[in-house]
Amino acid sequence: MPGIADADPTHCMFKPGFNKYSVVDLCHPLHPDIVNNRARRWRDSFAKMVAGSFFDRPAHQPVVAHELHYHPPIFGRLQSSYVDVEAELEVMRNNDKHKHSTFMFVGGDGLAINRINHSLARHPGKYLHTRPAVIPVQGEHPHGTCHILHMGWRPYSALVVPLLEAIGHRECKSNFTVSDFNDHDHAMCILIEGIARYFMYLESQAGGMPPLSHAAILEKHCASNIDLEWLFHFLRDFGFMYWEMRQAVRSNNSHAIDYIWRECVSFLHTSEANKTQYAPMAILRIFWSEALHPALASIYHANRTISLVGLPGSNVGWDMPIEKENLMISCNVTRPTFERISHYVRQLNFLGPVSRSFEKVLLANQRRSPAKMKKIEADVQAIVDHLKLKVGATWADAREPRLQKDSVLVNPPRTPRPWLSVAAAAESGEFQKWVKGHIDDKVPWM
Repeated sequence: MPGIADADPTHCMFKPGFNKYSVVDLCHPLHPDIVNNRARRWRDSFAKMVAGSFFDRPAHQPVVAHELHYHPPIFGRLQSSYVDVEAELEVMRNNDKHKHSTFMFVGGDGLAINRINHSLARHPGKYLHTRPAVIPVQGEHPHGTCHILHMGWRPYSALVVPLLEAIGHRECKSNFTVSDFNDHDHAMCILIEGIARYFMYLESQAGGMPPLSHAAILEKHCASNIDLEWLFHFLRDFGFMYWEMRQAVRSNNSHAIDYIWRECVSFLHTSEANKTQYAPMAILRIFWSEALHPALASIYHANRTISLVGLPGSNVGWDMPIEKENLMISCNVTRPTFERISHYVRQLNFLGPVSRSFEKVLLANQRRSPAKMKKIEADVQAIVDHLKLKVGATWADAREPRLQKDSVLVNPPRTPRPWLSVAAAAESGEFQKWVKGHIDDKVPWM
């Protein structure tokens, strides 16, 4: 890399001639990349649904399992203040393993990365122009996927919560926290397959339904019936996108993850989703993916997600190891004190590799199950039967004109339609100004 020996790491950190404002157009919901990727995802998702492979884990085989080294805990610091996060950064940057590096990739959950993004903007001389320069890596799972699920669940809750209640699932609410992620992730499996199979059922009936492969034509036909329109947009704009994110993390498909964050920016920004922190974080994620020098970008994309044990289709985000470490401490340190926790963490540098090696051997000899928590066929069929009863058992019945106020699925019927909010952003010049404003605010040093 030219300039690697320079005192200032930024001289070789970014693509030559990179324009930070190029990110603005990449985030626009009508960008050809986003439109074409959404159409491709719709076709591929139904093809996999027909083949029965939609939930199969990706075939991606990691080259190696990532090595984990546990540093001593930093007591008395959290992620809720800049003072704490910057103190943690200093501990990491001054560690013997890192202090002689030119660059240091730093991962974390949303709160930590959000603080780091702001700290780079506030103190570029400290964190970018001196070694080791900090390159933030957002945790894509569990935190990233959870917030994408939350992004779409809230605007579509008027559709999905009544649907789940109709088949006896009352554990999911219109809003949820990270601790409720597993229940809502499981519910998404039921909803995605159930609604997709309802459309597949309609296509199989005589009556002139457009082929499922022609999403644009089908969208126009669905617009005559408000309930059919909600179902279509749930699948195309949220359900299939969410599951693609889950699979992209598992397969370390970094470019697919980038496409999803680009598509999410306008959705996250809507008042219905109201993801005021993750919307600008998505913009910064796109910036770092686009801006890095090719040599650094190759490292970044190759390690966008990590393999804990080296098994295929099982990668996780950079935020997962610390979640597992916290869980192990909670389960294995009795009557915890600073001293006992520190002692246990030191042991993890021996016990961790041993445990993960045994786990790989045990799991490798088991038949991998589909990426669903448990069998959901009965719930999926219940969704299909409910939709046949409420919306229509034939294409002609399902297409019967129905206004928003007369919806039989959405409660309350006059709930704002999420896809219209995203479309409004596309039609307004304010969206580009908002994206540019965040680039100016968070990347003042370029």
